[in-house]
Amino acid sequence: MMLWEIMGRLLSELRRMLSDDGDGGKDVKDDATKEFIVGRLAFLLQYKLFSLRVLLDPACAPRGTASTGSGGMIALQELSSAFDIEDVDDDGLLTFEEAVEAMSGAFSGTAFNGGEMVRSTLLLEGGGEAGGAGTSTGATDAGGRDEKAKQNVTLSELALLSAKGLRHSPYGEHSALGLIQNCFDAIISTCFTTWARVQLAKAEKELHAGLAAFWDDGVKNSAEQFQLRYPSVDGR
Repeated sequence: MMLWEIMGRLLSELRRMLSDDGDGGKDVKDDATKEFIVGRLAFLLQYKLFSLRVLLDPACAPRGTASTGSGGMIALQELSSAFDIEDVDDDGLLTFEEAVEAMSGAFSGTAFNGGEMVRSTLLLEGGGEAGGAGTSTGATDAGGRDEKAKQNVTLSELALLSAKGLRHSPYGEHSALGLIQNCFDAIISTCFTTWARVQLAKAEKELHAGLAAFWDDGVKNSAEQFQLRYPSVDGR
Protein backbone atom coordinates (compact mmCIF):
# COMPACT_ATOMS: atom_id res chain seq x y z
CA MET A 1 0.00 0.00 0.00
CA MET A 2 1.38 3.44 -0.97
CA LEU A 3 2.15 6.05 1.68
CA TRP A 4 -0.62 8.26 0.33
CA GLU A 5 -3.16 5.45 0.65
CA ILE A 6 -2.00 4.82 4.22
CA MET A 7 -2.45 8.53 4.99
CA GLY A 8 -5.93 8.40 3.46
CA ARG A 9 -6.86 5.49 5.73
CA LEU A 10 -5.37 7.22 8.80
CA LEU A 11 -7.20 10.48 8.10
CA SER A 12 -10.47 8.64 7.53
CA GLU A 13 -10.11 6.80 10.85
CA LEU A 14 -9.23 9.99 12.77
CA ARG A 15 -12.26 11.78 11.33
CA ARG A 16 -14.60 8.89 12.08
CA MET A 17 -13.34 8.68 15.66
CA LEU A 18 -15.00 12.03 16.28
CA SER A 19 -18.47 10.65 15.51
CA ASP A 20 -18.08 6.99 16.39
CA ASP A 21 -20.03 6.92 19.67
CA GLY A 22 -22.78 4.66 18.38
CA ASP A 23 -25.23 7.57 18.32
CA GLY A 24 -24.07 9.50 15.27
CA GLY A 25 -21.64 11.62 17.26
CA LYS A 26 -24.36 13.60 19.07
CA ASP A 27 -23.06 12.65 22.53
CA VAL A 28 -19.95 14.72 23.21
CA LYS A 29 -18.41 13.87 26.57
CA ASP A 30 -18.50 16.52 29.30
CA ASP A 31 -14.87 17.54 28.88
CA ALA A 32 -14.46 16.66 25.16
CA THR A 33 -11.29 14.73 25.99
CA LYS A 34 -11.45 12.61 22.84
CA GLU A 35 -11.80 15.67 20.63
CA PHE A 36 -8.85 17.34 22.33
CA ILE A 37 -6.62 14.25 21.96
CA VAL A 38 -7.51 13.67 18.29
CA GLY A 39 -7.11 17.36 17.49
CA ARG A 40 -3.76 17.51 19.23
CA LEU A 41 -2.56 14.39 17.41
CA ALA A 42 -3.63 15.81 14.05
CA PHE A 43 -1.89 19.10 14.87
CA LEU A 44 1.34 17.32 15.81
CA LEU A 45 1.24 15.20 12.66
CA GLN A 46 0.66 18.24 10.47
CA TYR A 47 3.08 20.73 12.02
CA LYS A 48 5.50 19.02 14.38
CA LEU A 49 6.44 15.66 12.89
CA PHE A 50 9.29 16.74 10.62
CA SER A 51 9.95 13.23 9.31
CA LEU A 52 6.40 13.20 7.93
CA ARG A 53 7.15 16.36 5.96
CA VAL A 54 10.10 14.61 4.36
CA LEU A 55 7.99 11.56 3.50
CA LEU A 56 5.28 13.82 2.09
CA ASP A 57 7.67 15.91 0.01
CA PRO A 58 5.86 17.03 -3.16
CA ALA A 59 8.70 15.55 -5.22
CA CYS A 60 7.63 12.10 -3.99
CA ALA A 61 3.92 12.69 -4.49
CA PRO A 62 1.98 10.53 -6.93
CA ARG A 63 1.30 12.53 -10.04
CA GLY A 64 0.96 10.20 -12.97
CA THR A 65 1.09 11.49 -16.48
CA ALA A 66 -1.71 11.02 -18.94
CA SER A 67 -1.56 7.90 -21.02
CA THR A 68 -3.69 6.40 -23.66
CA GLY A 69 -5.57 3.16 -23.68
CA SER A 70 -7.17 1.33 -20.80
CA GLY A 71 -4.16 1.89 -18.52
CA GLY A 72 -4.62 5.67 -18.28
CA MET A 73 -5.06 7.36 -14.92
CA ILE A 74 -8.02 9.63 -14.20
CA ALA A 75 -8.08 13.24 -13.02
CA LEU A 76 -9.38 14.43 -9.66
CA GLN A 77 -12.30 16.13 -11.43
CA GLU A 78 -13.47 12.80 -12.83
CA LEU A 79 -13.38 11.25 -9.35
CA SER A 80 -15.18 14.30 -7.97
CA SER A 81 -17.97 13.91 -10.54
CA ALA A 82 -18.42 10.23 -9.67
CA PHE A 83 -18.41 11.16 -5.97
CA ASP A 84 -21.14 13.78 -6.45
CA ILE A 85 -23.35 11.31 -8.31
CA GLU A 86 -23.25 8.86 -5.40
CA ASP A 87 -23.52 11.55 -2.69
CA VAL A 88 -27.30 11.75 -3.01
CA ASP A 89 -27.82 13.47 0.37
CA ASP A 90 -25.09 16.08 -0.27
CA ASP A 91 -23.43 15.54 3.11
CA GLY A 92 -19.95 15.25 1.62
CA LEU A 93 -19.63 11.61 2.71
CA LEU A 94 -19.96 8.28 0.91
CA THR A 95 -20.71 5.00 2.61
CA PHE A 96 -18.53 2.00 1.79
CA GLU A 97 -21.02 0.75 -0.80
CA GLU A 98 -21.39 4.20 -2.36
CA ALA A 99 -17.60 4.62 -2.49
CA VAL A 100 -17.29 1.29 -4.32
CA GLU A 101 -19.89 2.40 -6.86
CA ALA A 102 -18.24 5.80 -7.33
CA MET A 103 -14.78 4.29 -7.79
CA SER A 104 -16.05 1.59 -10.14
CA GLY A 105 -17.69 4.24 -12.31
CA ALA A 106 -14.76 6.65 -12.20
CA PHE A 107 -12.18 4.02 -13.16
CA SER A 108 -14.28 2.24 -15.76
CA GLY A 109 -12.32 1.98 -19.00
CA THR A 110 -8.96 1.96 -17.20
CA ALA A 111 -6.71 -0.85 -16.02
CA PHE A 112 -7.60 -0.04 -12.39
CA ASN A 113 -10.36 -1.83 -10.50
CA GLY A 114 -11.88 1.05 -8.55
CA GLY A 115 -14.06 -1.08 -6.30
CA GLU A 116 -11.18 -3.36 -5.35
CA MET A 117 -9.02 -0.31 -4.67
CA VAL A 118 -11.48 0.85 -2.00
CA ARG A 119 -11.74 -2.61 -0.45
CA SER A 120 -7.99 -3.10 -0.20
CA THR A 121 -7.07 0.37 1.06
CA LEU A 122 -9.82 0.41 3.69
CA LEU A 123 -8.80 -3.15 4.69
CA LEU A 124 -12.43 -4.23 4.78
CA GLU A 125 -12.20 -7.10 2.32
CA GLY A 126 -9.42 -9.32 1.11
CA GLY A 127 -8.09 -8.99 -2.37
CA GLY A 128 -10.15 -10.82 -4.95
CA GLU A 129 -9.78 -11.50 -8.61
CA ALA A 130 -9.50 -8.46 -10.82
CA GLY A 131 -12.99 -7.19 -11.32
CA GLY A 132 -14.29 -9.44 -8.55
CA ALA A 133 -15.87 -8.54 -5.25
CA GLY A 134 -13.14 -9.96 -3.03
CA THR A 135 -13.61 -12.02 0.07
CA SER A 136 -15.27 -10.40 3.04
CA THR A 137 -13.46 -10.55 6.35
CA GLY A 138 -16.70 -10.25 8.26
CA ALA A 139 -15.00 -7.78 10.60
CA THR A 140 -17.09 -6.22 13.34
CA ASP A 141 -16.36 -3.68 16.05
CA ALA A 142 -16.65 -4.18 19.83
CA GLY A 143 -20.39 -3.55 19.60
CA GLY A 144 -20.88 -6.23 16.95
CA ARG A 145 -21.49 -3.74 14.14
CA ASP A 146 -20.26 -4.49 10.64
CA GLU A 147 -17.19 -2.37 9.86
CA LYS A 148 -18.43 -1.77 6.31
CA ALA A 149 -21.70 -0.37 7.65
CA LYS A 150 -19.78 2.19 9.72
CA GLN A 151 -17.13 3.17 7.18
CA ASN A 152 -17.49 6.37 5.17
CA VAL A 153 -15.11 8.63 3.28
CA THR A 154 -14.84 12.21 2.09
CA LEU A 155 -13.73 13.17 -1.42
CA SER A 156 -10.23 14.11 -0.22
CA GLU A 157 -9.85 10.78 1.59
CA LEU A 158 -11.10 8.87 -1.43
CA ALA A 159 -8.61 10.72 -3.64
CA LEU A 160 -5.77 9.61 -1.36
CA LEU A 161 -7.06 6.04 -1.14
CA SER A 162 -7.04 5.89 -4.96
CA ALA A 163 -3.67 7.66 -5.32
CA LYS A 164 -2.11 5.02 -7.56
CA GLY A 165 -4.78 5.54 -10.21
CA LEU A 166 -5.18 9.31 -9.93
CA ARG A 167 -3.35 12.14 -11.69
CA HIS A 168 -2.60 14.51 -8.83
CA SER A 169 -1.49 18.08 -9.40
CA PRO A 170 2.18 18.53 -8.44
CA TYR A 171 1.42 21.43 -6.09
CA GLY A 172 -1.52 23.28 -4.56
CA GLU A 173 -4.70 22.20 -2.83
CA HIS A 174 -5.44 19.54 -5.45
CA SER A 175 -2.07 17.84 -5.03
CA ALA A 176 -1.75 14.75 -2.85
CA LEU A 177 0.02 16.79 -0.17
CA GLY A 178 -2.63 19.51 -0.44
CA LEU A 179 -5.40 16.96 0.10
CA ILE A 180 -3.66 15.68 3.23
CA GLN A 181 -3.29 19.22 4.56
CA ASN A 182 -6.97 19.92 3.88
CA CYS A 183 -8.00 16.78 5.77
CA PHE A 184 -5.80 17.70 8.74
CA ASP A 185 -7.20 21.25 8.74
CA ALA A 186 -10.78 19.95 8.82
CA ILE A 187 -10.05 17.51 11.66
CA ILE A 188 -8.20 20.12 13.73
CA SER A 189 -10.94 22.71 13.21
CA THR A 190 -13.70 20.26 14.17
CA CYS A 191 -11.85 18.99 17.24
CA PHE A 192 -10.90 22.32 18.77
CA THR A 193 -14.20 23.99 17.89
CA THR A 194 -16.03 21.20 19.73
CA TRP A 195 -13.56 21.24 22.62
CA ALA A 196 -13.81 25.03 23.01
CA ARG A 197 -17.61 24.92 22.91
CA VAL A 198 -17.71 22.29 25.65
CA GLN A 199 -15.14 24.08 27.82
CA LEU A 200 -16.98 27.40 27.53
CA ALA A 201 -20.49 25.95 27.91
CA LYS A 202 -20.72 26.66 31.66
CA ALA A 203 -19.45 30.23 31.32
CA GLU A 204 -21.77 30.83 28.38
CA LYS A 205 -24.75 29.58 30.39
CA GLU A 206 -23.85 31.86 33.31
CA LEU A 207 -23.42 34.82 30.94
CA HIS A 208 -26.82 34.24 29.36
CA ALA A 209 -28.46 33.96 32.79
CA GLY A 210 -26.76 37.16 33.96
CA LEU A 211 -27.79 39.09 30.85
CA ALA A 212 -31.38 37.83 31.22
CA ALA A 213 -31.51 38.97 34.85
CA PHE A 214 -29.98 42.33 33.89
CA TRP A 215 -32.60 42.81 31.19
CA ASP A 216 -35.46 41.85 33.48
CA ASP A 217 -34.30 44.33 36.12
CA GLY A 218 -34.17 47.08 33.51
CA VAL A 219 -37.70 46.33 32.31
CA LYS A 220 -39.35 45.81 35.71
CA ASN A 221 -37.73 48.59 37.76
CA SER A 222 -37.66 52.35 37.49
CA ALA A 223 -34.51 54.16 36.43
CA GLU A 224 -33.78 55.11 40.07
CA GLN A 225 -34.19 51.54 41.33
CA PHE A 226 -32.08 50.22 38.47
CA GLN A 227 -29.30 52.70 39.29
CA LEU A 228 -29.37 51.67 42.93
CA ARG A 229 -28.96 48.02 41.97
CA TYR A 230 -26.36 48.65 39.26
CA PRO A 231 -24.53 51.81 40.40
CA SER A 232 -21.75 51.38 37.83
CA VAL A 233 -24.17 51.54 34.91
CA ASP A 234 -24.59 54.90 33.23
CA GLY A 235 -28.33 55.69 33.34
CA ARG A 236 -28.31 58.18 30.47
